[in-house]
Formats: sequence, C-alpha cells, structure tokens
Amino acid sequence: MEYDASVLARLTGRSGGLRPAGSTTSSRIIRRTDATTALQVRVVGHDQGALLLESTDSRLADLGRRAVVIDFGSGSDFLRLHGSIEILSSTNPILAALHPVAVPHDLQRRQAIRVRLERTVRLARHEDMPGSRTWHTTKTVDLSTGGVRLATIGDFQVDQRLVIAIELSSGPIELMGQVLAIMNDGTARIRFVDVSNTDAMRLLQDVHAHQTLPWLPRPIL
Repeated sequence: MEYDASVLARLTGRSGGLRPAGSTTSSRIIRRTDATTALQVRVVGHDQGALLLESTDSRLADLGRRAVVIDFGSGSDFLRLHGSIEILSSTNPILAALHPVAVPHDLQRRQAIRVRLERTVRLARHEDMPGSRTWHTTKTVDLSTGGVRLATIGDFQVDQRLVIAIELSSGPIELMGQVLAIMNDGTARIRFVDVSNTDAMRLLQDVHAHQTLPWLPRPIL
C-alpha cells in the first residue's frame, strides 16, 4: 500500500505532531492513540509512497517499527495519517520514513475536511443488479473524504444504501454510500462506506486540490 504521491507532495515542508499508537486485534488497524506528548516532526519529502520525516527530538529514534499517528493542522484544516516508522538515520536531525498501515480517510472522520465543490453525480439503489439500475442524476454541493452533500436525492430514503458515481477531477469514481439525512432545502447528506484504499486517496486528492476554496466551518459527518 502507498500514499498517493500528489498528496505527499502537498505535505512537504509542513510540520506535525507524531505519537505512538495502540492497536488491538490487528497490527494494521490502529484503534487509539497513547497519551504520550506528541513530538514535532517536519516533512522533508516522500519516496516510494512513504512520507520522509525529520526531527531533532531523540524520541523519534525509539519509534522504529512502531505504529504511529501523525497530525497536521487544526480545526477544519486537519489531517491525520496512520503509519509505521522506519528509522533511516539516527544522527541529529533524525530522519525517518512513515509507511502507511491504514486508509488515510478512515482517520479522524469527525474532522474530515470538506469543500464547496460541484461535481456531476449519479445515484442508484445498491441492491439493484448493474444491468437493471435506474439512475438519478444530480450535483454535489460539497465533498469530503468521508461523505458528500447532494443538491437532490430523487426517490431515495434515509438509511438507504446507494451506488454513487461521481465525476472527480481525475475521472469517474464509483462508491457505495448510505443516506444519512434529507434536509429541509432538499439537499441530502450521504456517508461513504467500504471505500477502497485507492478510492480514498482519489477523494483526498480532489478535496486537497480545492483547498483555495472556502472551508466550511463544520464537518460533513
């Protein structure tokens, strides 16, 4: 698994807080973060899908092969990545690589960044066979890595599972979603479910590509 190179490039030069992460049944899925004070790291580049980090904090050298969490930004401009640390150089400053161990969008879902973004969307019932689906065409109002708000919802109801085909900047993407709410103005909030690693990175790339647009003050989920 690799992080998308364009996303890594956007993080180059930024600083974040890194801390060990605890795991439960799976070493690949991180359930909670330890109460350890975060150490500051700076992103100095990326290589083969890993994020290259630098720090003068000696604690980084003790995290080799450990599962970690790294936070960038705050408020609506918040991104959290999970990974494992490989120490590349133990001299000061310490150089390390952050290798991905979890889908980036699956982290800090309540803090998911969303942007005002209009994209063409088609909706169909998830239970219908591909050859017999009836599609409803609409537009996105805003988009995040965890879900989307749509201008119209057609005949679909709250809690219904849908196939969602969205035209992203990188091309079409097909996702599964669940209708969370239908608002008084006719818009609908949908949560993405069972998103693949590749699709998660494409969503993240499209959201970050529009970071010059106004951020919404509240998360979508």
